[in-house]
Amino acid sequence: MSFANDDFMNNYIGVFNYRHLRKIDWVLMLIVLCLATAGIMTLMSSGRSASGNTPYHLNQLMFIPIGVAIALFIACVDHRFLVSMAPVAFVIVIGLLVAVLFVGDERKGATRWLVLGPLTLQPSEQSKLALIFMLAWYFSLVGQRITNPFFFLLTFGIAAIPGLLILKQPNLGTAAALGPITVAMLYVAGCRRLHLAGLAAAA
Repeated sequence: MSFANDDFMNNYIGVFNYRHLRKIDWVLMLIVLCLATAGIMTLMSSGRSASGNTPYHLNQLMFIPIGVAIALFIACVDHRFLVSMAPVAFVIVIGLLVAVLFVGDERKGATRWLVLGPLTLQPSEQSKLALIFMLAWYFSLVGQRITNPFFFLLTFGIAAIPGLLILKQPNLGTAAALGPITVAMLYVAGCRRLHLAGLAAAA
């Protein structure tokens, strides 16, 4: 796999194609549903939710079909379109992370959530996906220049923006998860292994 510049920048990009459903790995989908089922069974032994009204497992069960529907919808969207929209999505997520620091809901000593009416949003989770698409867009833009130390290090500058905001919440676990995502995508993008080795030595 490579991030060629003309994959995302020059070709005609469609938005929605239901024929993409034919390419879904249904075995993987089944495995995910099995894991979700195991999670529901585990939650059944956890009693009721904090509100005391609805059991944990029923709360979770309601979101599974919604999640499946959203996943199937996204599967029909051209991935090149998603990557082309990455800068917009990245800026929105950064805005949400900033908003968390000022108007976020504090729980157990951490401010990680935004309360939007009946919905509770944790932007740090969305930052993982936003970073993946943003780096894909960045790699498609710089192409083979990713072997240049400047563009290699600039990748970590991009990842550091959401990372530092997430650390301020504080949320060390999610912030730390952005590191492996960045390194893995750098490897796929074709950066020099010597640079990765130097990074590992520094770590």
